[in-house]
Amino acid sequence: MAKVLIVDDSPTQAAMLAQMLLQHQHVVEIEGTGKRGLNRALQSTFDLLILDLNLPDMTGLEICQQYKATGRTTPVMLVTSEDQLYTLSEEQQAIADYYCTKDQRFLEPRVEIILLRQRRRHIVISVEKNHATLNSF
Repeated sequence: MAKVLIVDDSPTQAAMLAQMLLQHQHVVEIEGTGKRGLNRALQSTFDLLILDLNLPDMTGLEICQQYKATGRTTPVMLVTSEDQLYTLSEEQQAIADYYCTKDQRFLEPRVEIILLRQRRRHIVISVEKNHATLNSF
């Protein structure tokens, strides 16, 4: 079970994403503006941030830049229409960890793979910490 933050100004789109995640037993929080989404992301711990690229007050790219500037390592996925996905510059593409269209056929498996990687990463870190503790005695 993972904790995911969705930042999307479309209630319909946010609900679709949330439903997809809830079916996989994940905990979901939703924010409808970029500023509130960024504040929520910085005030809590998440396993994945899913950001709409186009938000009325700030873009998903801006949220991602500000979030990552704090040293956070939580993966960030930007979602947008297929047309916009292919118009991003290389510089813009380097900002987020993952990009995907809002098409659920592509989004759902990609999200599950990202969360599986996160679980594996947490297991490895936990094992390394426990191993270091055992070696210190």
